[in-house]
Amino acid sequence: PEGQAANFIINGEISLDGRLPTGTDGGRVGFGATSGSNESDAIYEAVIQMRESAGERQVSKADVCIIAGMQGSMASSAALVLRRD
Repeated sequence: PEGQAANFIINGEISLDGRLPTGTDGGRVGFGATSGSNESDAIYEAVIQMRESAGERQVSKADVCIIAGMQGSMASSAALVLRRD
């Protein structure tokens, strides 16, 4: 609902066991990338989540993963949706 994003985050809904796990690999800073990003890392993370081989950061029921990225000054962006059958 509108205006509830802060509470959603504060209540842990984007954590590994939340309703919308986000940045399960620690994010780009977790990889040492302080600016820009490499979406191939995010694709790799999505695949190991869906294969249930992410170890201690495994998300329960990782059947669908969304990867979004942007390069340049909002010059190009893309999204990839992966689904496990």
